[in-house]
Amino acid sequence: MSPTLVPIYGTWGIQSYGFCIALGVLAATYLALHDPRRKKLLTNDQTFSLMSWCIIAGAIGGWLMAVLTGQRTTWEEIVTAGLSILGTIIGIFIFLLFYLRKHRLPLLPILDLCGSYGALVQAFGRVGCFFAGCCYGLPSTVAWAVTYTDSDSYAPTCVPLHPSQLYSAGILFGIFLFIYFYLRHVLKKPGQIMSSYLLLVSIERFSTDYFRTDHGAGMFSVNQYIAMGLGALAMALLGWTSRK
Repeated sequence: MSPTLVPIYGTWGIQSYGFCIALGVLAATYLALHDPRRKKLLTNDQTFSLMSWCIIAGAIGGWLMAVLTGQRTTWEEIVTAGLSILGTIIGIFIFLLFYLRKHRLPLLPILDLCGSYGALVQAFGRVGCFFAGCCYGLPSTVAWAVTYTDSDSYAPTCVPLHPSQLYSAGILFGIFLFIYFYLRHVLKKPGQIMSSYLLLVSIERFSTDYFRTDHGAGMFSVNQYIAMGLGALAMALLGWTSRK
């Protein structure tokens, strides 16, 4: 596992994290373009424009949250290491509220469309974290523990660790499959899919944080408090949209 997938010159190259994120965005875009609901809401040009702006908003939100919570402290880490997924979600969600209102696009149905594929992009991102060594797990003696040997990795080398990134990736991919193949066919009221997505990913982050080395010594980490707040908001939104 290495942060750099393809070295180009010196420390420059194609980063594993960025490559995985790109794969996730491409996969989500492909599925969204073939989604019958999307065709009723957005043109192809509107879809590509919205995806592009969401990437920028998510990157800004993820960087800000990573810096504010102390996950990233240097410019090199901010640029090359993984983003805060919670920050990315919050950044995109806030951006969509303003963007869709400004362009007079249907808010809740488009939020549902984004919520259908958000976990898929996150799952790819966590695989990128695994290769880069960021967001690494606690030392462990379990049979599936991973040991990093690349000195450029953000994880400590030669220490067996919980593959917390893969725990997260597996759960997020499961969330995507659950929403894609079940929830979106069952939940029909606008806003229910996005609310369910936010609730599920907040539970995922809260639970997997116990395996991460940046959890800290307290009962709850900063990110777990954020996840609890996001989960409470999601439950309120789910209740409100279900009654509409």
